[in-house]
Amino acid sequence: MQGLQNGGGRQKPGSRTEALRFAVSLCALAGVINIAVRLIVLFLFRKEEGSYPGQYISDMTVMVFSMLLPVMALGYMGNGIKTYFAPECRRAAPLPSVLFVMLGFSGCVLFNDFVSLFDRFLPQADVGTIYITPDFGSFSLILISSSVFPAVCEEMLFRGYMYSTLSRFGAHFATVFSAFMFGFMHFSPSQMIFAFLCGYLLAYIRHVSGRFMLPVIIHFLNNAFSTVGTFIGLCCGTTAYACYSLISHAILMAVFFGSAGLLIYGGLNILSFRRPRRSLTAREKLKAVVTTPALIIFVALAVIEKFV
Repeated sequence: MQGLQNGGGRQKPGSRTEALRFAVSLCALAGVINIAVRLIVLFLFRKEEGSYPGQYISDMTVMVFSMLLPVMALGYMGNGIKTYFAPECRRAAPLPSVLFVMLGFSGCVLFNDFVSLFDRFLPQADVGTIYITPDFGSFSLILISSSVFPAVCEEMLFRGYMYSTLSRFGAHFATVFSAFMFGFMHFSPSQMIFAFLCGYLLAYIRHVSGRFMLPVIIHFLNNAFSTVGTFIGLCCGTTAYACYSLISHAILMAVFFGSAGLLIYGGLNILSFRRPRRSLTAREKLKAVVTTPALIIFVALAVIEKFV
């Protein structure tokens, strides 16, 4: 397995295609495990009404068993857990790292604004009852369950394990595929589009910065931003929430273009993806991906989950 994942030495096109299928199968397996665990939990507890704080504790438990533990197991059986999450460069300059975080956070918020324009035309998922009370304990628990756990567990799965497993076939391919998996594992068309755009941006930042922790920080900030807005609306009313939303979005729009401009001014070609040597063509990669049985099973399970 290590030889296949490391991909050392010269490989014929046929062997490279099989290596790609194997890597895609590993990623699809992680996705299948994630969906299977969620479906089992849904089947076992679908008739029970949630309660605060039990709902959020249950959500965190599902994330651990459906994402964190499978990733740790697959990473351990592959090239070793650290290889998927270790920095690709020993030292990262503080200023570019801060700019990448600002770019990613503001970009995710703007993506959400863009996708929300089409909400009326797209079917929405039934998210169920959300239990919130306007107190510090409720805020802390929801912040942990909706921001800390998703930031760690989801990033370890998508920008950690999946991206690293596929990166030797090309950074752009790994970015697109991990974003596709990230989007497809969300519940409604609008969420899928938003998750794909954010997943692409987060994987891109992982690629150009060489730092796995930056997408984790960005993911946390994006979810925390939404949680803070929910509590402002709950505690202070719709007028206060509207002011918060208007001011914060205007600031973040300036942050997005400002951070992108500074990164470009610093010499970063933000649209560059280097093609690896002896790489398969885009058509060969697409053919290998769509003919991978494990990925077909994953897509089928994801579709089933959306109709359960």
